[in-house]
Amino acid sequence: MSAAPPTPIVVDLDGTLARTDTLWETLFVLARERPLRLLAALPELRRGRAALKARLLAEASPDVSTLPLNSELIDWLRDAPKTR
Repeated sequence: MSAAPPTPIVVDLDGTLARTDTLWETLFVLARERPLRLLAALPELRRGRAALKARLLAEASPDVSTLPLNSELIDWLRDAPKTR
């Protein structure tokens, strides 16, 4: 009998892994770098937050290396058993 595959650990990004909301981070980047593209993306909000976020990320991305990460969670994930 073969062993069951390990159970993956799933972690939410906004507010959990990153101590920020990447929607706001992306808005700030786009406002700074391409403000007219930000204005053009705003009507996407009619379709919902996810649609707006997808449109903004297509235009700009925050610098991941500068996001405030939850170091305690990262340490826990590194120490988590590889099999469950």
